[in-house]
Amino acid sequence: MALRAETLVARLLFVGGVVSVALMLVGLVSLQVHAVSGRHPVDVARIIENRQAGRAVDVFVSLPQLMRALHRWPPDPTAIMTVGVVVLLLTPALGLAAALVGFVQEHDRPYAIIAAALIAALLFGFALRLGG
Repeated sequence: MALRAETLVARLLFVGGVVSVALMLVGLVSLQVHAVSGRHPVDVARIIENRQAGRAVDVFVSLPQLMRALHRWPPDPTAIMTVGVVVLLLTPALGLAAALVGFVQEHDRPYAIIAAALIAALLFGFALRLGG
């Protein structure tokens, strides 16, 4: 039996929110542990790249930077928190995709068309941002 679209979206939004908050808390606790122990995971390449671009040194501006920081041991605490923020930002888009699937399964054509139009608008906006 298929879940109703509303139930499916509600569960996805709840789980996405909980996972994102958990990741941010893990990163925050990890950052505090590093501070107390006197260790600070420094990614010199990211610091130099960000300073040259005039950005704050502890930000991630690309997925390769983020993946590099996560693959080190121990992982960079700010990278863990960044993943939490990314999950939080992706959750509504995934909820919209789940709503589209649910509406199609329920043969609710008007709402499926609305959900598809919103997804198209999101993708169009993303494509515009990639262009410059």
